[in-house]
Amino acid sequence: MEPPSDDADEEVRCRFVGLKYLEDRVLQPAQTLTIWLSCKPEEIGLHTVVIHFDLGDEKIEKVAFLLAEDKVSQSLFSDKPYSRARNDSIRHNQILSLEVPGLAERRPSLVYGDYIFVQLATHSPDDDNRTYQGIIQRVEADEIFLRFDENLHRRHRNKNLYNVSFKYNRVNMRRLYQAILAAEKLGPQFLFPWQSSHRRMIETSSFMPLNAFLNSEQVRSVEMILGCKGAPPYVIYGPPGTGKMMTLAEAILQLYKTRRKARIPVCAPSNNAADHILEKLLDGESIGIRENDIFRLNATTRRYEDVQPEFIQFCFFEDMVFKHCPPLKALLCYKIIASIYTSASLLYSEGIYKGHFSQHFLG
Repeated sequence: MEPPSDDADEEVRCRFVGLKYLEDRVLQPAQTLTIWLSCKPEEIGLHTVVIHFDLGDEKIEKVAFLLAEDKVSQSLFSDKPYSRARNDSIRHNQILSLEVPGLAERRPSLVYGDYIFVQLATHSPDDDNRTYQGIIQRVEADEIFLRFDENLHRRHRNKNLYNVSFKYNRVNMRRLYQAILAAEKLGPQFLFPWQSSHRRMIETSSFMPLNAFLNSEQVRSVEMILGCKGAPPYVIYGPPGTGKMMTLAEAILQLYKTRRKARIPVCAPSNNAADHILEKLLDGESIGIRENDIFRLNATTRRYEDVQPEFIQFCFFEDMVFKHCPPLKALLCYKIIASIYTSASLLYSEGIYKGHFSQHFLG
């Protein structure tokens, strides 16, 4: 049933919204079935919708992301920055694959975004001897998937032999340089405080620990973070196994619970560490973090299969490939964003302004 037009009467609108199932359909070869999905979310924000198709012996599951917003947010944000076609380069769906011996042992070490240069190994007057540059779209155990200029895709034949070389993509290195330049604007007092430049304290009432296993030192550390006692940064230190991650999670959950305007990025050096922090936060059942309040930012280089199923609902992806970030208006609504260090720079690239985040946690 096609969605009603803007000038349709209320009865037609209600009939469309109230439709909860599709009658059985028989599709002929090359015939397309279009399904319109209408949802009535209870809360504003980005929602995950799972659609199940039962095709007899085959069952298909599709995941869709729906953004629910009010008229005020629509008027505050322009959709022009996001109207650009993000997938122009893959509209022809042309992908080449290449088996790389030693890839599983990281010899060579290749990741998404690295460059590949190929040239026909044969030399005849009719051959195209140009060197083509491509980019790695996906890395598997011993195989990489590549995209090149359309001319190469058009000329390629499976029997062709190529001379191949790779080049490191310097994007992550540029992000490190960008972070160093940004750190210079903070001043030495922020990164290496030797005394408190001014007294800064927030009045806080005694809090009830959400984790009953915290010891007195961990509770005192959380109190200092909540009360902003002294000058940041606050360093939680101790040997392995002393509960530093537990203290970190407690502080984040307390801020989430008590500060309505808290916006917290949580960064870690690796995906395993970031997922571990996310797991600790979701274990806080006494809080019950809402799904629309937390976002797990993944690099596009990360394999979909590497993410635990219970974390997928907090990620942004399409066709089992992670996308960097949802639209800015949805990104600004999240209260907790978990990421690795290098991917955190994407928040700046997406347009999140200075001062948006209230506290920063580095694991």
